[in-house]
Amino acid sequence: MKVVLPLLLCIFIQHTPAQAQQEATLCMDNYPPFTYFIEGKPTGAMVDALEIIAEKMQFTLNYTPNTPFIRCMRMAEAGLVDFVVSLLRTPERMNYLAMFPYSSPEPSRFIVQTKMLGSLKEEKDILPLRVGLIKGFLYPKFFRNSDLLIETSSTPEAGIRKLRANQIDALALNETVALHILQSEKNKHDTSKEPIALLDFFVPWDEDSNVIGLSKKSKLISREEEISAYIEAMRIDGTFIKLIDHHKKHQ
Repeated sequence: MKVVLPLLLCIFIQHTPAQAQQEATLCMDNYPPFTYFIEGKPTGAMVDALEIIAEKMQFTLNYTPNTPFIRCMRMAEAGLVDFVVSLLRTPERMNYLAMFPYSSPEPSRFIVQTKMLGSLKEEKDILPLRVGLIKGFLYPKFFRNSDLLIETSSTPEAGIRKLRANQIDALALNETVALHILQSEKNKHDTSKEPIALLDFFVPWDEDSNVIGLSKKSKLISREEEISAYIEAMRIDGTFIKLIDHHKKHQ
């Protein structure tokens, strides 16, 4: 028995399957520099940040294809994805998401056709216009003005198409996304379309912060405190700012 027992134990250990690594899915929309795609591959500041956390916590991070933001929120509510990123708190979202702050939100900027630049100098000049917003995105209090004529689009790219088709007069986006859209349009070198440009002024946020959301139906919710601690440490040591700046330069 002194020989057989260790032998059986050795065989049992060798043939016991390794515990499967936990998996999680990030819902991806095209929202550079935070989440975007290069030749179909997911990348962005928040992709890098969550990969750092996944490595530390030893879970595998998967990604959806490019998905409209509002659909990402519905999928998180249903527990079909684990993470959604670059969002703001609302009472409704807090019902189905655990939220982890990582940075202050960017101001909103307006993209218009260049022929309108001379007549739009400040916020009050926007009030008579048809303003495009993106479904599911949150905007500063200015955009809740009842005098504004709001037209929504599913994505920033759809909003640009409406702007070029004269269905809206101005498209409101956060600053980084607006700059990315303008650079993408410039790279197309399409002189047949009306030029577009960014207005000089912006609409600031007066409160809150950007957060990473974790579905309360995720298997990772049991590790909420651990996730929170990693995100807070990365916020304090400047990791998020460094990743965002990196992707602003290289997108």
